[in-house]
Formats: sequence, C-alpha cells, structure tokens
Amino acid sequence: MKQFLHRLSVRVTFTQILLLSGVGGLLVALLGGLVIRPLVGGLIIVTLALGLAALALVVFKVEHGLNVAHTELKAHQDAQQKQLDDHRQIIQEQLIHQHSDLVQQIRQQLAEQRQISQQYQTMQQQISQQHQTMQQQISQQQTALQQAIQKERSDRIVSFARRDSSGRLPKQALILLTVPRTGSTWLVDMLRSNPAIYMDPSARLFAELGLTGGRYPMGLSNGPDADMDFENMPNQGTRIPRFEPLALELPVAGANPYALEKIHPQYFGDDPAAFLERVEQLEAEHDMRLRFVYQIRDPRAVLSSFLNYKRRDPNWLASVSRDDLVAYVQRAYQAIVEMTRLRPDTILDYTELRQSPQDVLLNLYTSMWPSEDADLLRQVAAHAVEATRREKRQETAPGFLGATEGPVQGSAYDDDAFFEAFAAQVEALYEPYRALLNVHDIRRAK
Repeated sequence: MKQFLHRLSVRVTFTQILLLSGVGGLLVALLGGLVIRPLVGGLIIVTLALGLAALALVVFKVEHGLNVAHTELKAHQDAQQKQLDDHRQIIQEQLIHQHSDLVQQIRQQLAEQRQISQQYQTMQQQISQQHQTMQQQISQQQTALQQAIQKERSDRIVSFARRDSSGRLPKQALILLTVPRTGSTWLVDMLRSNPAIYMDPSARLFAELGLTGGRYPMGLSNGPDADMDFENMPNQGTRIPRFEPLALELPVAGANPYALEKIHPQYFGDDPAAFLERVEQLEAEHDMRLRFVYQIRDPRAVLSSFLNYKRRDPNWLASVSRDDLVAYVQRAYQAIVEMTRLRPDTILDYTELRQSPQDVLLNLYTSMWPSEDADLLRQVAAHAVEATRREKRQETAPGFLGATEGPVQGSAYDDDAFFEAFAAQVEALYEPYRALLNVHDIRRAK
C-alpha cells in the first residue's frame, strides 16, 4: 500500500512540473506578445499548443495512475479479503472440529454416566434383594425359632398336663355344646369353681370323642393368672387360669365328680348323628355317661358379639369371614336343634345366665346331684359367681371380654350395615332359636 502511494505521488509531481512549464510558457508568450507581437505570435501559438498537450498528457497520466492505483487497491483488497476468508474458514473448521470433539466427549461422558447409573441401580437392586433375602431368612429363622420354642413349651406343658391327669376316662362328663359368643366360657369357669366339676388337664376325652378345636379360649390363656398346665387340644399345651373351688365338703358330689368339656358344633363337623354315634360307642365301651347342656343366645346378639370380638382379634376364627358369619351361625343352630332332638337334655339361654347366674348354677347342680344338700349347693353357686365376676376377669383378659358387656338381645355396636345386608338371613336364624326356646320352656314347665 505504501509503495502504491509513493508511485502515485511521483507521477503527480512530474505532471505538475510539465503543467507549470506550459502555463509559464503561456504567460511568457502573452507578455512577449505585448511587446513584440509580430515576432513571437507564432511562438505563442506553438507554446500554447504544447502547454495544452502537456496538460492533456498530465490528465491522461493522472487518470491512468488512478486506474492503476484502483486496480492495485482492488487486488490488494481482494487479497486481504481472501486472506480473511481463508482465516475465517480455518477458524470455522477448527471450531467445528472442536465442537464435534466436545459433543463426542459430552456424549461419551453421558454414556459413562448412564452406565454408572445403571451399575448403581443394579447394585441397589442387588443390595435390596440381598437385604430382602436376609430379612426373609431372619424372619424365617425367627419364626422357626419361635415355633420351636412354642412347640417345646407346648410339649412340656402337655407332659405336665398328662402327668397331672388321672390318665383314665371319667365315669361321667358334662358336655357344654354352644353357639360361639353365648357366654359359654363364663359358664365353664363358674362350673370349674365347683369342687366336684373339673376339666381334665389332658385332652383324652376330647380326643376319644374325635373332636377338633380348642378346649379353652386362647384369649384367656397364658395370662398372668394362668397357672394350670392344660392340653388345649390333642398334643398342644397351654396354661389357663385356675379357679379354686370353695373349701367345702360335698358328700354326694364328691363321690360323683363330673369331667367338663366345652365344644361348638364345628368341632364335630356340624354332623350331630356321626358325633352321637361316637358318644354312644364311648359310653358303651367305657361304662360312662355323658350329659349335655345346650347353650344358646339371641342371634342378633351372637352376631354383634362375634363382629365386635373380630375387631379386637382379627385372627380369631380366621376361617369364618364376615360374609360367611350368618351361614356359620345358622349351621351351629341347626346342629344344636338336631342334637336336642336326638339327645334331649338341658337347654340354657344366655338371658337366664345374665339375669340370675346363681340360680342357673343351682339348677344345674341339683339336676346333677339331686340328693345333695341344697344349702351346700347354693353356697357353691354363690362362690362360683363371685370368683368369676367380670371385673376380676377383665383385669387379666380385657381383649377377650371387651370394654363393656354385650347385649342380651339385639345389637349394641355399629353393625347396622351388616344387619341390613343380611337382613333375611339373620331373620332366618330366629326359627331354630325360637324352636330351642320352646323346647326349653316345655321341659322347664315339666
């Protein structure tokens, strides 16, 4: 660029000299013409022509110089632009390459992170599975250990119970056959308070009768007051409360004690005929006599008490669902009706037990030992009622008994939806219940 400007400056200076020479010559010619017109007239013309030619030459050279300068400037600009474009392209290519490398690095890092994340998730899953497996193994081992401890305890109690038993079948026994939730456990405990009524520590009679189920509620077993080793079902032991009998001599009763068992119809598969066949066979083979007490209760009260106890202990009678309950009670009532037909004996309604437990016991004692002194039997009955008062039993078994005493009739809990859903089936329960009450009233009148 500097060289171009220098050449342009040289050309312009030379042109300016020529131009000044021509102008100077013209001035000289004009001045000379004024003095010597005739002589120098021709010279003036010649000089003027030369000046004009020189001027034209100067203009041409200036224009030519400008064109050359413009061409060179344009070429220089094009060269610079090309250099800039080349440099820009190089930079762009470098940027594209760097961007491509960066994208590839980011993708690689993301892939590595995904892989790490997957490995972490896999490890977490493996750890979780191992933890669950370990928890299951620990739980299984704990369950197995608890079962082993319970079995060892049960076996030990069974051995103690059989040791405490006479090992012989009783000469006479009282079988309490009941619908569940009729106050039967209360009656059993009151009867056990009689010195001439006992529950054999062993389950021999229970087993001989081919029964299944528990002889005494687990909800009242193994509590702080449970000190009697008891075979609750064949080969399964537990501890139950002991009710000390009144320290009183019962001459006749003492010579004719009764063994006591409480059962529900489901214990013999709701099949009275088959059960009684076994009863009669046992009586014949072992010269023994079995008496029955059939305990019943208002069906709605039974269902209400059943549902309320299920709320406190959902595992109780787990095989009987809410939807199956009415049918379950229906089968129990039908079995008892059939039993009273095939084997007539005492029928006891829960209403009587609630209203006058001492009179109920006295009537039972009198039927069992007609010749025993009535005053002595009355004292035994009074002691039994006092020993099994609800307030005393509630201290050791609040879950089994509930916060309040159940109704004699109808329902006392929030079970309206249940009774509405099964209204027809519940009403059908009253047919066997009333039939049993009628038989009860007829026999009592006699």
